[in-house]
Amino acid sequence: MNQLRSSGFTIIEVTLFLAISGLLLIGVMAAINTNINQQRYMDAVRSFQDYLQGQYNLVDNVRNNRPDYACDAVKGMQAGTDVRGTTNCTIIGRFVSLEDNGKTLKSRPIYATKDIVTTSGNNDEDLLNKLGLTLGSPSLSQDDDESTVSWGANAYIAGNPNNKNLHMVIVRIPNSTVRTYASTDSTANTISKVIGSSSDINLCINPDGMVTTPKQMITIRKDGSNANAIQFVGDSSAC
Repeated sequence: MNQLRSSGFTIIEVTLFLAISGLLLIGVMAAINTNINQQRYMDAVRSFQDYLQGQYNLVDNVRNNRPDYACDAVKGMQAGTDVRGTTNCTIIGRFVSLEDNGKTLKSRPIYATKDIVTTSGNNDEDLLNKLGLTLGSPSLSQDDDESTVSWGANAYIAGNPNNKNLHMVIVRIPNSTVRTYASTDSTANTISKVIGSSSDINLCINPDGMVTTPKQMITIRKDGSNANAIQFVGDSSAC
């Protein structure tokens, strides 16, 4: 009588198959996770850039939720002829700071407390310093704005990871154009101290362990007059 023999996989073969399949699966999952983190990092970089660029829109299209802030003069109005919805001061820009150890961008409106029609200066900086620029009182916080750098990333000044000081003044010069001033000096935390700063500033976006690829850099161009002053540089050895 012939004996029937059944064919199949041995335990060793099955074990090897499962082991190899597991390694392949781990490799695929690792690659997917890396791609996801890379996409998240680039999203953080682009969001950081978009937020800074959006400040120029707020300068061009002023948002004023508090029309009762007291100023010394009224732009373009005379006593007894005030129009509903007008204000005793003029919002001419935004003051932007990098805070929370490089993790948060905060923006506040800049008020001119002097009459921008009658005030004059020898140059743009002199004019701005004579306009009595202020950030206003805490009661005006309705127009404040902030954005957290997404996915746990943070920003620092290129070449110095320990320097996370950034202050920007974006203002529309009366009868002129928009100007950008920025400083990385920790003591330049007021409008008057930032105005006059005239050098490009490079910012590195630190993924904080999210990815191991080269850090991306964003540059703030000096004297920028529009959103193009905030430029994406990409991979940079300066970081």
